[in-house]
Amino acid sequence: MERDHLKQKIERVRRHMEKMARELGFTHPSVVKISQQLDELLNEWHRDESINDQGIYIIRRYTFTIREGAICRA
Repeated sequence: MERDHLKQKIERVRRHMEKMARELGFTHPSVVKISQQLDELLNEWHRDESINDQGIYIIRRYTFTIREGAICRA
């Protein structure tokens, strides 16, 4: 996926997730599913970034679901 298109998709999914979380709550299954989709897009962004910047493949695992973030803030 082209980098600009990927960035736009990430922002679109993030806005949708935030809207759904306000309406349904952080732990609603639909919100968690959208969060997981966002995680996948962010992983793709970071994979592309790692390949482009370093010429190697690095997996970064520091994204988390809304549920985990909500628990940490409680």
